[in-house]
Amino acid sequence: MFCKLCFIAVVATSVALKSPVLIWSPSRGLSDLPQSYTGQTINSDDFQQSYVKPLTKDNNLVVFLQDRLSLQDLNHHADVYNPYSDGGAFKNIKSFMEDHFSAQISSVMSPWTGLENIMKDFEGKVHKVMESADLDKLNLGGQANIIVVHLKPVQGSSNEGKVFSDNDVKMAEVTKQLTKRGVKYTAVYTGKSATKTSNVQGSGASRRLQAVDDVANSNATFLNITCPGRNSPFYFYLRGLEVMAQSNESNYNNNNVTLEDDGTSCDNDTAVLKLKGSAEEMTLKLEWSMWIDNITEFWIIRENMVFLEWKNSSKTVSANETLVIKPGDLMAPKHFSYHCSMYKITTLRANSTANITLMFDGLQFQPFNIMDEQFSDGWDCIVFFTPGIWMAIISVSIMILIVLYGLGMIASLKTMDRYDDPKGKTITVNVNE
Repeated sequence: MFCKLCFIAVVATSVALKSPVLIWSPSRGLSDLPQSYTGQTINSDDFQQSYVKPLTKDNNLVVFLQDRLSLQDLNHHADVYNPYSDGGAFKNIKSFMEDHFSAQISSVMSPWTGLENIMKDFEGKVHKVMESADLDKLNLGGQANIIVVHLKPVQGSSNEGKVFSDNDVKMAEVTKQLTKRGVKYTAVYTGKSATKTSNVQGSGASRRLQAVDDVANSNATFLNITCPGRNSPFYFYLRGLEVMAQSNESNYNNNNVTLEDDGTSCDNDTAVLKLKGSAEEMTLKLEWSMWIDNITEFWIIRENMVFLEWKNSSKTVSANETLVIKPGDLMAPKHFSYHCSMYKITTLRANSTANITLMFDGLQFQPFNIMDEQFSDGWDCIVFFTPGIWMAIISVSIMILIVLYGLGMIASLKTMDRYDDPKGKTITVNVNE
């Protein structure tokens, strides 16, 4: 239990150090910066080298630094769920991001550390500003500059929305003065941390790492596999495994199988997961070969082999087969983990030695780009259009077609435009035979 609490504390601390970063510039394009994905966390070194360093070349960098900034702050105070919102407490930042070249990174590990490292090696001048009026005293000509604008702290404030709004106005005043002086700049808005230090809870990490919730499950498997030659390990978690097999000689079923590592290997772009499981009179070996597709930037499994041997009475049945992986299954963007609450795979050949079925309960694994000692956000196996959704769409579509057909028939009805007049001449219609 003590180890579990320590692990949760480490995860909670790492979460607290992550902050979003907003970047905008009225004069410089930002297409040379790497694309970041929703849910992806950029580490401090990558942020420093790939995002900040290019912005300091022949350009002035303005850093708006706040003591705390998180995605929850932006969602709560920017009125993001209102389609007609003006940005709430961040109305000026909303205008900057929409009207200028802009980029946003949803999660950066210790962004202030990366910025500090850049300033240590920066060849130009570094200025620290507390108020917008201080800009008039700065000499910004001749070479590149880094201007750090310290914003009013949010921590401890009784009205956080008011603080964010005041800081938003302050950023507008600073950028307005720079524009008035004809200074070309790129602005960065971020925070030193993401959460209130008094409110950090380990439960926030449970979505990322299922093992925290299931430590008490004796059948659960969590593997932290070291990969030589790289800093990122290989994480594998499984809540439970059921093995079913059918052959001409006998059948086998066991829903209490535990797995352990059997010589997994991994490098920067490829990995081979080797697992073995054993139970009474049963031996299971599983091997998944995976690699990163540099074109799609997904990691995928290309080979899936299973060896199963079990005894029934005096007979021993062995099967070494290939398991079927449906297109699009067991794959994820290279910075994500794969997650599935219940995943089923079976053997490929109809004439195989045995028809093997494996039922994975609570499967989550990530072969590449593990950061901060936790799983990245999960790429779930549930597709967007489930069978239930398709049934609803087809049923509603049929009903709409019937209604439209009926309305069309009603609209085509016409009344007679000529009638017989009893006092007038009878209408005669000549018919040629």
